[in-house]
Amino acid sequence: MFWNKKKDQKELILLCNSWPKSGTHLLLNLSSLIFENKGEWFKDNAVKSPPNNVKVLYQTITDRISTYQRNFAMKGHIGYSQDIVTFLKKNNIKILFIVRDPRDVVCSTIRWVTDLRKNWDANEFFNKLPKE
Repeated sequence: MFWNKKKDQKELILLCNSWPKSGTHLLLNLSSLIFENKGEWFKDNAVKSPPNNVKVLYQTITDRISTYQRNFAMKGHIGYSQDIVTFLKKNNIKILFIVRDPRDVVCSTIRWVTDLRKNWDANEFFNKLPKE
């Protein structure tokens, strides 16, 4: 990965974007290297694109920008839309995107649902399935 970092850049906002369970936290951890351990993370929930409601997405990102203002990373699960790309460019938000083998995503999701997240709607269904 090549990173073009301007020395005079005073503000850097990163969106660590991926499909859920594909390595979003890994990207968030890597952002500390980009910030040289001087930036902040937005550790709360991932920014998600609500179906047919891009305004909610814009407001969520705008709220986070106003909270941290500079040098921070946030995680997200945002699908492609030209409107979203335009919004991110306008706000000078750099995107890190990770792709993971879909088979690994399925395994990670099943482990997350059955072992880690005990209060999810699909737990009962997944727990009835054999682990194999």
